[in-house]
Amino acid sequence: MKSKTILLLCLIFTMVISLTVVSFGSSTEYPSKPITIVVPYGAGGGHDLMTRSIAMVAPDHFGVPVVVENKSGGMTIVGVSYVAKAKPDGYTLLATVSTSVIHNGLGDNPPVNVLDDTDLICMLNAWTQPLIGPPDSRFSSGLELFEYARNNPGELKWGLAGARSAIHLAGLKIQSEAGILGNFVIVPYDGGTELKAALLSGEVDIAMGSEPWSNPGIAEGIYTGFFTTGKERAEIMPDVPTLIEYGIDMEVYGDYGIAVPKGTPQEIKDYLEEKFKEIAEDPKLQEILDKSGDKAKFRSSEEYTEFLEDEYDVAVELKDLL
Repeated sequence: MKSKTILLLCLIFTMVISLTVVSFGSSTEYPSKPITIVVPYGAGGGHDLMTRSIAMVAPDHFGVPVVVENKSGGMTIVGVSYVAKAKPDGYTLLATVSTSVIHNGLGDNPPVNVLDDTDLICMLNAWTQPLIGPPDSRFSSGLELFEYARNNPGELKWGLAGARSAIHLAGLKIQSEAGILGNFVIVPYDGGTELKAALLSGEVDIAMGSEPWSNPGIAEGIYTGFFTTGKERAEIMPDVPTLIEYGIDMEVYGDYGIAVPKGTPQEIKDYLEEKFKEIAEDPKLQEILDKSGDKAKFRSSEEYTEFLEDEYDVAVELKDLL
């Protein structure tokens, strides 16, 4: 009788262990190979720089290498589509941006958008979008620039990364608030690399560039800074005023987050959210980002969802400006 009891206890113990492995096997076994983060822009822009900074630190947290892969085109649709169609196993991630959501709100009906076709993991940054010019700009301030545009409609070209994007709408709203809506020729580019080249070659007169590359460029004299779009002046460029100081009571931010294909197991999504929170708070990452005046600020998947839903609502409200 005693031996039967011992045998029964052993069987129960074995079953418990087996159930535990089944229940938590995916979280203990994942990740076991390199993780790829897809950037929906070309190399050299804000999303690319941020992702490559993360990839330098992330292996300390994941225990596996992190690979950055650029898939630009279609105003982020190529990259979003690639991740949306990828195997939902946690090994293909997307460096997200709101552009596809904005297009949806504008009624463009893109084939995919990050709100409907991926699962959001977290938001890691909200960048200001400074208005910049070439180093030898003929304008000494944003006020002088706006005054010239007011008196010379259609002469100046305003470059930006992404047609019908959040930054496009923000630029139009800024012009509207300044009383110069329609006075600039809007020239969109597919990413930060193309935008930088266009500005420095004289193809456009001014540009709205993301914080990771425009702020250090202003500080180093590569660009002229007309204004920044945050609530306060950036530490790295204390001489560049805010829109608010110009009497335009608005702030403009571009988003950066992480998403995975729909159908990714919840335990993997929970794991990624936890790890990216650790990465955002890692002193090594902050040290890397400090060199460009950048930062990382973690927001949960729920908070990021709310942010993108707000961006969608703004697009619906402002689509007549286009």
